[in-house]
Amino acid sequence: MSGPRVTALTKAMPQLLTLVLILFLNYLAFPGFFDIRLQDGRLFGSLIDVLNRGAPVIILAVGMTAVIASRGVDLSVGAVMAVSGAIAATMTVAGYPLPIVILATLGVGLLCGLWNGILVAYFDLQPIVATLILMVAGRGIAQLITEGSIVTFNEPGLIFFGTGSFAGVPMPILIALLLLIVAIAVVRRTALGLLIESIGINRSASNYAGLNSKLLLLVIYAFCGFCAALAGIIIAADIRGADANNAGLWLELDAILAVVVGGTSLFGGRFSILMSALGAVIIQAMNTGILLSGFPPEYNLILKALVIIVILLAQSFSSAGGWAFVKAEFGTTRAEEPVNTRLLPLYATLLICIVAYAVCVFQFPMMFSTRVAGNLLTDNAFLGIAAVGMTFVILSGGIDLSVGSVIAFTGVLLAVLITHYGIHPLIAFAIALVITTAFGASMGAVIHYLEVPAFIVTLAGMFLARGMCFVMTTDSIPVNHQFYTYLQGLYYLLPGGGRLTFIGCLMLLIFAFGIVMAHFSKFGSYIYAVGGNRTSAELMGVPVAKTTIGIYAMSGFLSGLAGIVFSLYTSAGYSLAAVGVELDTIAAVVIGGTLLTGGVGYVAGTFIGVIIQGIIQTYIVFDGTLSSWWTKIVVGILLFSFIALQRLLVLLSSKRTATLTKP
Repeated sequence: MSGPRVTALTKAMPQLLTLVLILFLNYLAFPGFFDIRLQDGRLFGSLIDVLNRGAPVIILAVGMTAVIASRGVDLSVGAVMAVSGAIAATMTVAGYPLPIVILATLGVGLLCGLWNGILVAYFDLQPIVATLILMVAGRGIAQLITEGSIVTFNEPGLIFFGTGSFAGVPMPILIALLLLIVAIAVVRRTALGLLIESIGINRSASNYAGLNSKLLLLVIYAFCGFCAALAGIIIAADIRGADANNAGLWLELDAILAVVVGGTSLFGGRFSILMSALGAVIIQAMNTGILLSGFPPEYNLILKALVIIVILLAQSFSSAGGWAFVKAEFGTTRAEEPVNTRLLPLYATLLICIVAYAVCVFQFPMMFSTRVAGNLLTDNAFLGIAAVGMTFVILSGGIDLSVGSVIAFTGVLLAVLITHYGIHPLIAFAIALVITTAFGASMGAVIHYLEVPAFIVTLAGMFLARGMCFVMTTDSIPVNHQFYTYLQGLYYLLPGGGRLTFIGCLMLLIFAFGIVMAHFSKFGSYIYAVGGNRTSAELMGVPVAKTTIGIYAMSGFLSGLAGIVFSLYTSAGYSLAAVGVELDTIAAVVIGGTLLTGGVGYVAGTFIGVIIQGIIQTYIVFDGTLSSWWTKIVVGILLFSFIALQRLLVLLSSKRTATLTKP
């Protein structure tokens, strides 16, 4: 065996041993795990099921590998799957020929990928930000295509892609295998693989060397969109329908995890598509093993969180470029930030809020009432409180994807403690806040001391918190306690009959606290300093470690408090509550004028961003004919608009700085 092959096998040994161990444990749990039989011309067995069910993630991982190798990430692949499935199903029901359906669906995926690529390559947006826009709006688009229902079909040709077989092998496996072969051949038999690695290692140096990195990024993201559309076709064909609400839900996270398990560094550069596919098989083997062993499938989330933590520990000790990735992904230097124009996003947010409310009142005069104003505060109280914590995180140049899961965890924990164990709500509140604060602080410590991206650390936190919800219960637990009834009955009667409820008032107090903390405390100045330039902050004596841990501890505390408010609002705890709330909080912060690059923004702007989302939802309720998914689409459009505005301000400020520094 040649040297390079021995080296490749040695590098793959940890993943191969992990897969062998998981398969062996599956065999112990289910002795017939390795049995394969041929029935009705098709192979059946647990091993076949692992490959068949893992095929969509393998396909996603192929595209995601190229994106991560280019020092990026694509959060929109799950939403693109939903859009593609909706297109395929609706066109099939409408009677279009199968080739047209397939081409149109794949074309939509390519367009979605091109959109992401344009934002990353030509607008120079951070990949996580650029793809977040489509992640937020894409599922709403899919719901509009299907009109909010599950569109079913009975077209044998399309169904064949999900449940058919060729030579006994299920079609999803064959499609994934074919894609793997073609992708590996292209990136390893041509210079494309080296070019992808070069822009992942150093994009600026690649540009100086004459590489057209913008065009290459466009191709990479378009290919990732193509893979997502292909996976969407398989999922839709498998269930013989398009479920826009659940198709591809959180599969982007599985795809990222598969790539990382396969050994591709989150810091870009060297990659292996084959190892990413192996990572996807490992994940699916774990899922299958948990099911065969009799454990609830919800344990998958905890297991994935543990896998991410192990990978972070391994990569943090093997890469010295951790903080370089963090700054490339979320940060910039103060010299690039707008100085005199930093208030413009806040002014734009305020203007849009006023105009939006005026349009609503013009069409529905009843919206101009204290009742609607009170309901806006009450209905969005939990979102607003969580958004304050997210504001501090983003101001520091980070991100927290765990807030929605922490809200759900808090609600379930309170329901269990109060309903099952008879603990007084005040004591339960204190227990929940201590746990969530410690949880946030631990993530902050990992981010700082291990120098790993906040995105990945909080992704593990999201898995872990949601998994713990399922471990406690999978049912919705009602909370019937007189103290809850007392708090729910507290309100201040406004003129006109409106009510400022306890949770609405609490949200206002938290925003007031956030404003004081951000602008009138030493801790607030530390947050802005770390977000502006971490290195400069350290040189100026800012306690970066304490500040980072404190920021995420505060985010954990406020997420826990938001969970308490959500529990009071719903009088129940449910493990699937607050799914996607982290995206709503990020959207509120960005719409409120806070730069995702960190260092610039205002807590007051976040409050306006929350109110704008509430106005959109209220308008849809008053209209009565619009789908609630229009909220996601409009929020996605606003998100793009404000990110584009922020980028424009950065460019204008850079030009002004360059002009002033000319001799």
